[in-house]
Amino acid sequence: MTTKLPSKSAFAFLLALTLAAPLFAKEPFAALAGKDDVARLLAEVSDNADVPMTVGDFKVVDLNGDGRPELVATVDYTGRNFFNTIAVVWQTRSGLRMRTIDTWNVETLEDALRDLDGDGKLEILAPQLLTPYLGVRPYAAWTSVQALTGNDYADQSPKFRSFYEKTVIPVLQQQVEDARATGEKHNVEVAEVALFKVMRVTGDAKAGLQRALAWSEDADPLARIYAVSVLSDIDDRDAVQAITKLAADPDHEVASVARTARERLGTRNRM
Repeated sequence: MTTKLPSKSAFAFLLALTLAAPLFAKEPFAALAGKDDVARLLAEVSDNADVPMTVGDFKVVDLNGDGRPELVATVDYTGRNFFNTIAVVWQTRSGLRMRTIDTWNVETLEDALRDLDGDGKLEILAPQLLTPYLGVRPYAAWTSVQALTGNDYADQSPKFRSFYEKTVIPVLQQQVEDARATGEKHNVEVAEVALFKVMRVTGDAKAGLQRALAWSEDADPLARIYAVSVLSDIDDRDAVQAITKLAADPDHEVASVARTARERLGTRNRM
């Protein structure tokens, strides 16, 4: 969601920062002394001052190499220290704008900001869930690449094929092999879910299809949930049919996950 700075309280907050830091017009984040200041600014920029939040980490850094700083912060809205949002705030002629990126439990930004292609601009590495959060049961995640496009930030993962092929895929392949060596079925499956996702991002549009179709017929409900996670990301008639069948699964959790995926597919196809 991208928002402008609309509220009177937001302008009052920024005015206070201006008085505290005379160079605020040139350095809009210079007066941020700590996480509490960042949380207040994020609340005002999003006009959600009443929504409790905790900032895990923040950096003021020039992401796009234009000489002007951006604010990047990890945010928890749950009260449970699940930092599942990365907020990016930057200055425009009309005020501050903010983009929030859904992520998965990123408390620190230490390894999250990198120049992956050597163009002098920093990309944001944002881990994201591929399967539902399953508590103590294994779940799959992958790392997307969020980058500046035009005047906004968006998922640009397919443009960084070299990064995935050289850095990510070998690690995921090793994770699959290690999981197979232990003989733990679910660990193998979640490692494969992540590997298949990156393979699709790098050009193999149907990576994991046959494996997921087999999981969709597995007696294990967890395997069927993993199947939905793969099939819902593949444009294929067999994948859609399998999800439709799983939406009527006798296991309530499987059916719920499949129905949600089917609704997303319907929305995506109408766009």
